[in-house]
Amino acid sequence: MLEAARSGDWDNLADVQRTCAETVDVLRSLPESPLDTGQHQRKSTIIRKVLAEDAEVRDLAQPRIAELDLLLRGIQAQRNLGQAYR
Repeated sequence: MLEAARSGDWDNLADVQRTCAETVDVLRSLPESPLDTGQHQRKSTIIRKVLAEDAEVRDLAQPRIAELDLLLRGIQAQRNLGQAYR
């Protein structure tokens, strides 16, 4: 997801996010098993990396989200204007 966000490939980002969500759902459905110390540390490292990358993706996506928000507001304003003159 981070690569897609860094390159501004928003369509691919959406696809990868869907795949990621599906994978997380599958992982959540698996039975939990106890972790040894090394596995627990590895899990913690992975979680921290995922959270850091998620924060970067959100930071990179914010300008695009703001752009889309402006676009949608403009479309809504045009609709409102068109309805006012009907």
